[in-house]
Amino acid sequence: MRGTERKADMAFFVSFATSRFFLPAGRTDQQLRYLDGQLPAYRGSAWAGRTAPTKGSSPPVYFDTSRFTLVRQRHIWLSDTPDTVSIGWDAALPRVCTYALFRDKTSGKLVHLFNHALRSHGRRRPGKSAILILDRIAEWTTDEERVILTAT
Repeated sequence: MRGTERKADMAFFVSFATSRFFLPAGRTDQQLRYLDGQLPAYRGSAWAGRTAPTKGSSPPVYFDTSRFTLVRQRHIWLSDTPDTVSIGWDAALPRVCTYALFRDKTSGKLVHLFNHALRSHGRRRPGKSAILILDRIAEWTTDEERVILTAT
């Protein structure tokens, strides 16, 4: 099914599911704008990771605004320079892990979500990227806080 056909199915599914977060994969800017219009209770948090407003790739994280408040977001470029836009190791294009910190409005607890686009091509990138993401999880979270690690 082409993206233009599946965007309506995705909006329908999310609007009737009880998901607090959803992470669309294989998306285009047109699809994300459509979802923004169809799902007003959700907000996307990926735009800051793009190299330009409509170029590049950043795994989006949509969240239920009635349940969570976005506290902070940032991106980890899967490379030797993870804090700046960069292409890592044996990659052809920039790969990024989107990080978002949320506060649960019901419990007050923090939830850390790491959503990565770790492609398996290349010999060095998958292992080095996984180590980098796990290092950031250890650095930015505590044992008492919730952590969600996903892939799109």
